[in-house]
Amino acid sequence: MLQERERKAALVIVVVLLQALLGASIFLAEGQTKFDPAFVLRAPAPDSVNDEVPLVTVLSPVSQVYSSHNVALIFVVTKPVSWNNEVLPGNITKYEGIITNVEYTLDGLTTSQPVEDFWNSNLPLNLTVDLGNLANGRHILMVRTLGWCLYAPLVYRDRYANFVEGFSGEVVFVIDAPAKINVLLPIETLYRTNSVPLNFTVDEGVSWMGYSLDGEENVTVFGNTTIEGLVDGSHVVQVFAHVPTGSISGSVTAKFVVQMPPKIVVVSPGINRDYNFTQIPIIFTVNKQTTWMGYSLDGQANVTVNGNSSLFIRSDGNHVIKLYARDVFGNQGSSEMVAFAKFPEVAPIPTRSGMLQARSSYWILIGLVSFVGLFVGVAVVKWKRRKSAFG
Repeated sequence: MLQERERKAALVIVVVLLQALLGASIFLAEGQTKFDPAFVLRAPAPDSVNDEVPLVTVLSPVSQVYSSHNVALIFVVTKPVSWNNEVLPGNITKYEGIITNVEYTLDGLTTSQPVEDFWNSNLPLNLTVDLGNLANGRHILMVRTLGWCLYAPLVYRDRYANFVEGFSGEVVFVIDAPAKINVLLPIETLYRTNSVPLNFTVDEGVSWMGYSLDGEENVTVFGNTTIEGLVDGSHVVQVFAHVPTGSISGSVTAKFVVQMPPKIVVVSPGINRDYNFTQIPIIFTVNKQTTWMGYSLDGQANVTVNGNSSLFIRSDGNHVIKLYARDVFGNQGSSEMVAFAKFPEVAPIPTRSGMLQARSSYWILIGLVSFVGLFVGVAVVKWKRRKSAFG
């Protein structure tokens, strides 16, 4: 009998200790401001569990067409009023609730993130999520909240937790935004060529691409290209891209300056031509106004000229000449290197036709002298006869 009493007393002590430990753990749980599952007694929920769920209100996006790729998700989670509304004797709240996570599902892809909430707070949660760079087209969005609601009866201050979740309605919206264009070339600088590359990127598929130079008509392109035939001066190129969902066009403007060096074309000396005289003409053309012109013969120092001129070459053999010109912007251009040769002057070799021509000229001269002599002789005879008749 004594042993039976001892066993009962020991059992009572164990029960009291367990209750004390349970009370201590519940006390620690009440001391927590944030939700910690380690302090929640997940017992079967009693009949009086609170089944009210949070209200999720999506403020953005709404059912409309957006002209931007970047749309923020903005929503409000409102806890049920009953969660912190009824207080039991001993200043114990009958129901307490906390939101632990939110999930949003965009086009079938779910993303979850934790939420900082407090047991004793009944304030709504205002949350904003960056949805990232949304593609053009139709999108479907829904928001879900996850949390716990605790029921606290008087007996042993037990805590019973039930899982709660709230949903927003589906939000259907459309992105119809211009394509984002990034022009890599040309950049805002000085180009000394009349062919400038046009390189750009587009962030999504487009139905058409093109550019306009200096406000002229659009030129259709299928990707990177080269703008050719540019003249000196400032230029503006505008790049366009049309998206397939609509007629909206994104455009980017790039500014640059072209200053071509003078272009020189040498007419004389002729390329690889042979000359047998000392004075060789320098004839050339320049395509723009210049402040200086000159040439270099056989790699020697430049010689200034004001236009077409002449070379006086006394040394026989091969020679090279290169012409230079500087424009009003200080850009200097040069011609190609022109190679030519100068040989000694030689007497022409008589040919048969030349000899016949010379012989013919000789007899013509003899005939002319004879005719003049005959004419003079006749005149002298007539003069003498006339003189003797009057003598």
